[in-house]
Amino acid sequence: MRCTPDKHADPMCYGRAQHPRPAIVILQSHWTPQSRGTVLARSADPRVPPAIRTKGLTAAAEIAAFLRAIRRTREIAATDPLASVLSTEIHPGTQVVSDAALEKWIRETANSTGHPACIAAMGADPDSVLDERLRVRGVNGLRVAKAG
Repeated sequence: MRCTPDKHADPMCYGRAQHPRPAIVILQSHWTPQSRGTVLARSADPRVPPAIRTKGLTAAAEIAAFLRAIRRTREIAATDPLASVLSTEIHPGTQVVSDAALEKWIRETANSTGHPACIAAMGADPDSVLDERLRVRGVNGLRVAKAG
Protein backbone atom coordinates (compact mmCIF):
# COMPACT_ATOMS: atom_id res chain seq x y z
CA MET A 1 0.00 0.00 0.00
CA ARG A 2 1.24 3.46 -0.86
CA CYS A 3 0.61 5.86 2.00
CA THR A 4 -0.22 9.42 1.00
CA PRO A 5 -1.40 12.40 3.09
CA ASP A 6 -5.04 11.70 2.14
CA LYS A 7 -4.75 8.20 3.67
CA HIS A 8 -3.82 9.42 7.17
CA ALA A 9 -6.96 7.83 8.66
CA ASP A 10 -5.98 4.39 7.35
CA PRO A 11 -4.40 2.48 10.29
CA MET A 12 -1.79 1.03 7.96
CA CYS A 13 -0.63 4.55 7.07
CA TYR A 14 -0.79 6.49 10.35
CA GLY A 15 2.06 8.95 10.22
CA ARG A 16 4.00 7.29 7.40
CA ALA A 17 3.18 9.77 4.65
CA GLN A 18 3.82 12.83 6.82
CA HIS A 19 6.66 11.42 8.90
CA PRO A 20 8.63 8.72 7.05
CA ARG A 21 11.07 7.99 9.90
CA PRO A 22 10.41 5.06 12.22
CA ALA A 23 7.23 5.61 14.20
CA ILE A 24 4.88 3.74 16.51
CA VAL A 25 1.11 3.66 16.37
CA ILE A 26 -1.03 3.65 19.50
CA LEU A 27 -4.72 3.39 18.66
CA GLN A 28 -7.64 3.78 21.02
CA SER A 29 -10.71 1.57 20.79
CA HIS A 30 -14.08 1.85 22.47
CA TRP A 31 -15.73 -1.56 22.83
CA THR A 32 -18.89 -0.64 24.72
CA PRO A 33 -20.73 1.72 22.38
CA GLN A 34 -24.03 3.22 23.39
CA SER A 35 -24.89 4.61 19.95
CA ARG A 36 -27.34 2.52 18.03
CA GLY A 37 -27.46 2.41 14.27
CA THR A 38 -29.74 0.63 11.85
CA VAL A 39 -29.53 -1.92 9.08
CA LEU A 40 -32.62 -1.74 6.90
CA ALA A 41 -33.67 -3.61 3.79
CA ARG A 42 -34.00 -1.23 0.85
CA SER A 43 -35.77 -3.76 -1.32
CA ALA A 44 -37.33 -7.21 -1.29
CA ASP A 45 -34.58 -8.12 -3.77
CA PRO A 46 -31.78 -9.82 -1.74
CA ARG A 47 -29.17 -8.54 -4.22
CA VAL A 48 -29.83 -4.93 -3.22
CA PRO A 49 -27.47 -4.00 -0.39
CA PRO A 50 -29.10 -2.89 2.86
CA ALA A 51 -29.07 0.69 4.08
CA ILE A 52 -26.50 0.71 6.87
CA ARG A 53 -26.33 3.70 9.19
CA THR A 54 -23.87 3.15 11.99
CA LYS A 55 -24.69 6.40 13.81
CA GLY A 56 -21.38 6.04 15.60
CA LEU A 57 -20.32 8.53 18.24
CA THR A 58 -23.82 9.88 18.79
CA ALA A 59 -23.68 9.16 22.53
CA ALA A 60 -21.78 11.72 24.62
CA ALA A 61 -20.29 8.91 26.73
CA GLU A 62 -18.44 7.59 23.67
CA ILE A 63 -16.70 10.90 23.02
CA ALA A 64 -15.88 11.13 26.74
CA ALA A 65 -14.34 7.64 26.60
CA PHE A 66 -12.16 8.59 23.63
CA LEU A 67 -11.07 11.81 25.33
CA ARG A 68 -10.00 9.80 28.41
CA ALA A 69 -8.22 7.24 26.20
CA ILE A 70 -6.29 9.90 24.27
CA ARG A 71 -5.24 11.67 27.46
CA ARG A 72 -4.17 8.38 29.07
CA THR A 73 -2.22 7.45 25.93
CA ARG A 74 -0.43 10.79 26.12
CA GLU A 75 0.42 10.16 29.80
CA ILE A 76 1.87 6.76 28.94
CA ALA A 77 3.84 8.18 25.99
CA ALA A 78 5.27 10.89 28.25
CA THR A 79 6.61 8.30 30.71
CA ASP A 80 10.03 6.68 30.41
CA PRO A 81 11.22 4.47 28.92
CA LEU A 82 8.76 5.16 26.07
CA ALA A 83 9.22 8.93 26.32
CA SER A 84 12.95 8.58 25.81
CA VAL A 85 12.49 7.16 22.30
CA LEU A 86 9.61 9.34 21.08
CA SER A 87 10.26 12.69 19.46
CA THR A 88 6.81 13.94 18.45
CA GLU A 89 3.12 13.13 18.37
CA ILE A 90 1.94 12.92 14.77
CA HIS A 91 -1.84 12.53 15.27
CA PRO A 92 -3.74 14.36 16.56
CA GLY A 93 -0.68 16.48 17.28
CA THR A 94 0.51 18.24 20.41
CA GLN A 95 -1.37 21.43 19.44
CA VAL A 96 -4.71 19.57 19.75
CA VAL A 97 -5.45 19.76 23.47
CA SER A 98 -8.91 21.16 24.25
CA ASP A 99 -11.94 18.88 24.50
CA ALA A 100 -13.49 20.65 21.50
CA ALA A 101 -10.37 20.27 19.34
CA LEU A 102 -9.91 16.62 20.32
CA GLU A 103 -13.59 15.88 19.67
CA LYS A 104 -13.30 17.47 16.22
CA TRP A 105 -10.28 15.26 15.48
CA ILE A 106 -12.07 12.17 16.80
CA ARG A 107 -15.12 12.80 14.63
CA GLU A 108 -12.97 13.45 11.55
CA THR A 109 -10.76 10.36 11.93
CA ALA A 110 -12.59 7.72 13.96
CA ASN A 111 -13.25 4.49 12.19
CA SER A 112 -15.01 1.29 13.12
CA THR A 113 -12.85 -1.74 13.55
CA GLY A 114 -12.94 -4.66 11.17
CA HIS A 115 -15.22 -6.62 13.48
CA PRO A 116 -18.16 -4.58 14.78
CA ALA A 117 -19.78 -6.16 17.80
CA CYS A 118 -23.19 -6.10 19.41
CA ILE A 119 -25.08 -6.28 16.16
CA ALA A 120 -28.42 -7.54 17.42
CA ALA A 121 -30.00 -7.79 20.85
CA MET A 122 -31.55 -11.16 21.55
CA GLY A 123 -33.60 -12.74 24.30
CA ALA A 124 -36.98 -12.63 25.98
CA ASP A 125 -37.11 -8.82 26.16
CA PRO A 126 -39.75 -7.67 23.64
CA ASP A 127 -37.39 -4.85 22.57
CA SER A 128 -34.73 -7.34 21.46
CA VAL A 129 -34.38 -7.87 17.73
CA LEU A 130 -34.11 -11.66 18.06
CA ASP A 131 -36.03 -14.01 20.30
CA GLU A 132 -34.43 -16.87 22.24
CA ARG A 133 -34.50 -19.09 19.12
CA LEU A 134 -32.72 -16.48 16.92
CA ARG A 135 -35.92 -15.60 15.08
CA VAL A 136 -36.18 -12.00 13.90
CA ARG A 137 -39.17 -10.44 15.63
CA GLY A 138 -41.83 -9.34 13.16
CA VAL A 139 -40.34 -11.21 10.17
CA ASN A 140 -41.68 -14.70 9.50
CA GLY A 141 -39.16 -17.33 8.48
CA LEU A 142 -35.99 -15.31 9.16
CA ARG A 143 -33.35 -16.23 11.70
CA VAL A 144 -29.99 -14.60 12.40
CA ALA A 145 -26.98 -16.44 13.74
CA LYS A 146 -23.55 -14.94 14.25
CA ALA A 147 -20.34 -16.57 15.29
CA GLY A 148 -17.43 -14.23 15.58
